[in-house]
Amino acid sequence: FRVDAVKHVPDAVVFNLRARVAERFEAAGTPYFLMGATAMGWAGSSGPDAGGNPENYGTIARYIGEDALDGQFDFVLYYAASLQFLQDTPSRGMAHIDFWTHASLDRFGDAIMTPYLGSHDTSRWISMQSDPGRAGNQWDNFPAAPTTDEPYDRMYVALGWLFSLPGAPLLYYGDEYGQPGGADPDNRRFMRFGDALDPRERTQLTRVSALGRARASLPGLRSRSYRTLFVDETVSVVARGVGDEVVLAVINRGAGASRTVTVSRDVAAGGTVFQDALGGSRATVTGGAVDLVLPARSVGYYA
Repeated sequence: FRVDAVKHVPDAVVFNLRARVAERFEAAGTPYFLMGATAMGWAGSSGPDAGGNPENYGTIARYIGEDALDGQFDFVLYYAASLQFLQDTPSRGMAHIDFWTHASLDRFGDAIMTPYLGSHDTSRWISMQSDPGRAGNQWDNFPAAPTTDEPYDRMYVALGWLFSLPGAPLLYYGDEYGQPGGADPDNRRFMRFGDALDPRERTQLTRVSALGRARASLPGLRSRSYRTLFVDETVSVVARGVGDEVVLAVINRGAGASRTVTVSRDVAAGGTVFQDALGGSRATVTGGAVDLVLPARSVGYYA
């Protein structure tokens, strides 16, 4: 159940709703997931404990708990991280994104949060990337589909990061193929399928579908465990899951040449072979380390 505008009703409503859902629907033992939407912002890079960020985190967390919501949309992470994939800002690369990802995990604890790249309240992400001058338009002069690969490649990498996060990530309809659109209501164009998609959109759909299948098939990507093994401004390597379920979620947001990264922080036993579930290369742990070859604008889920 998605519960909208949580902060705009008396707090008792949330607790009463949780109790009524339990009475009405959960008596047979099936739990129901209650996800809230409490719109907040991000107070810039001053830090999670500075500026307005304590209020942003605190207001969202206020409605989460055993007798309240299971989790909420992570508005702070949207502004702090999701939007940072739109452009290559040196000070807001993967190290910045990783920092704020950990900040959310720390602040919200065991809550099942919902990170997202796009929603019914935001301009279409791919249009913010490809046509920022028109991405905010609501009623006319709408953005069209991108005419180059770059916006799709950048969005694919951002979705690869999103699908590697703990919680319950949101994929807004149409983002799987790169639906263009401006602000609400233009961000709610009809869904398109099959021959209505152009070649770039069909390619995007194929590879984003692979991200979804990987998340469904690899328990490590759905676990709460999230350990950063390597990060700089263009590359991040995160261990998701533990033991036999560990997955190395690898992001290279850089354009141009490929990167080779050596990870040596307690990855797995020597001789362990990791295979990229997205169709990429294999990597073997040797001497406590593993070398990962990362093409430009790429995602890898090594399991």
